[in-house]
Amino acid sequence: MKDGDAEYQLEMTLMRPANSGASLPVLVMNHGVPADKSQPATHLRARPVSQARVFLSAGFVVAIPMRRGYGQSEGSMPAFSCDIHAVAWEEAKDIEAAVRYLQSLAYVNADAITLLGVSAGALASFAAAGRMGPTVSRVINFSGGRRLRGLAARDCYPQALLSAFSTFGAEVSAPTLWLYAPNDSVFPAPLVAECLRVFRAAGGKAEFAEIPVYRGDPHDVFSNPGTMPIWSARVREFMGDRSIKAQKVGRPGAQPSSLELG
Repeated sequence: MKDGDAEYQLEMTLMRPANSGASLPVLVMNHGVPADKSQPATHLRARPVSQARVFLSAGFVVAIPMRRGYGQSEGSMPAFSCDIHAVAWEEAKDIEAAVRYLQSLAYVNADAITLLGVSAGALASFAAAGRMGPTVSRVINFSGGRRLRGLAARDCYPQALLSAFSTFGAEVSAPTLWLYAPNDSVFPAPLVAECLRVFRAAGGKAEFAEIPVYRGDPHDVFSNPGTMPIWSARVREFMGDRSIKAQKVGRPGAQPSSLELG
């Protein structure tokens, strides 16, 4: 991808349905930030294979790009900032570059692009949808947000998150689906409700669904094996696609992506 005068190579996992033809819809999965802050992001690669199968089985091409500073992608992730919208906007450049590449593939329907984001990746997905306008058909938000901590964030959080969602509401024309656990360990339910309110008040189109998490971290709605039958059914309803079935994890012991926390 090119950003000004600089060029970067981005790592991306690309999965194509078996026995597929041409003009296929695309789902772009966008990772969060490392759950384990002691582990360098450059050592991590998001590969939520079981979750990808939900969409592959429905005929979607699934792409999982690693943004700058993650995995084997070149460049650096954005520096800390109280301007959460600006950080997401910068990260969205990488998603946009991935989408433009995907649209160049002969078997892809360039007008059928869905963005799915997890935690901080959901904010980047909203920003990418704002940048690309009608190119994006839908946005699916799993536990989306960016949590700021430390002294530098004391005077700007959570106001900065609410401001970002309000701006996204004005920028994103595509319909969106929000999926959160009511007991999310990172973004409390009252904060999520306020984010949803300001997004809608600014003109954003959003459907909301609570996804219960009974075991594991409630923030991990996307990767938790117990929630997949629930959220896959809700996604099917949102996308109006009967081929997306309520599914369970494909293989026992599958490891969720570690790039999820906000």
